[in-house]
Amino acid sequence: MNPRERVLLAVGHKKTDRAPANYGAQKEVTEKLIQRLGLKDEEELLQALHVDLRRIPANYAQPDTGPDADGYLRNMWGLRYRKTDPKDGRPNRIPPFNEQTTVEDVHNHRWPDAKALDFSGVRKVCERYHGQYATFGAPWSPFFHEVGWLIGQENFYCWMSTKPEVTHAIIEHVVDYEVEATRRFLEAAGGMVDIAYFGNDFGTQRGLFISPRMWQEFIRQPLKRYFDVSHDSGCK
Repeated sequence: MNPRERVLLAVGHKKTDRAPANYGAQKEVTEKLIQRLGLKDEEELLQALHVDLRRIPANYAQPDTGPDADGYLRNMWGLRYRKTDPKDGRPNRIPPFNEQTTVEDVHNHRWPDAKALDFSGVRKVCERYHGQYATFGAPWSPFFHEVGWLIGQENFYCWMSTKPEVTHAIIEHVVDYEVEATRRFLEAAGGMVDIAYFGNDFGTQRGLFISPRMWQEFIRQPLKRYFDVSHDSGCK
């Protein structure tokens, strides 16, 4: 039984020879482990730890612009930000939307285009591991947090009740981008990514950040769109 077979059997709730193992750590921890164990690189570390999965990097983002005259950079979502200066009372983040934002404003906003992302190197990385290790990867797609950046996290929670149409419109545009980015990434992988994933924090150990009713109205369908495009590419 090779590592890929082990992982896919476990995901399918079938018996394996042992529990599959994965590894994840901050870069500094990985570097210290490699040095301490006298290894050459991260791949040798993964082999030494009998790790069954290999992550296909997908940390792709469009470059920020700026700084502008006030020292703010602008990311691909239109969020203006700068490093915090304790002596300066100006905010370190300025969202592109506010209480006066309308649905029309949202649709007219300059949204990023996933076609600008370059996934040309993905297939080569997949070929290195495919067949032997279970491969996992996809753009991080933290849409729940990205919406919070665009309007402010507290506003996000409030606007679900007070500005639902605007909130739906913002979520739709953000998820449009993330779903297309995921589709293009998986297409570039040529069917060699076994497991897709995303990174969102929807709650704490004590429960959801929002009510189940709000979850059903605002979050369930965006998640389904993401899962559908992943499953259409044959991913778990």
